[in-house]
Amino acid sequence: MKAERWGTFTYNLASNLKKNFDCLDDTSDWSVRDNEISQKIKLYPDTDYSIKKFTSAITAACDMTFQASRSGNQAAKKRSVPWWTKDLTLLCKRTLALQCRLQRTKKMII
Repeated sequence: MKAERWGTFTYNLASNLKKNFDCLDDTSDWSVRDNEISQKIKLYPDTDYSIKKFTSAITAACDMTFQASRSGNQAAKKRSVPWWTKDLTLLCKRTLALQCRLQRTKKMII
């Protein structure tokens, strides 16, 4: 996580927590907001519901703040080995071509 994105992440997290737990306090003081959220959590009888609300707030804050890295490079998707060379590629293609030619001639003979 980059340091310049930390402030944006904390703002997004605070707004998502405020929205998920229906907080009325519009203060930027985290201790006041934490107290309000903890009081709201105590009212919920179902702990799983509270946990789902927290995880959805954190996930939404991450999605709003950070972009998922997507590799568009085809070479990165293929498994490459350091010993494979262009000469081996040419030999492989030549061998496959000769195998196809051999199979065609066997089909014609039979």
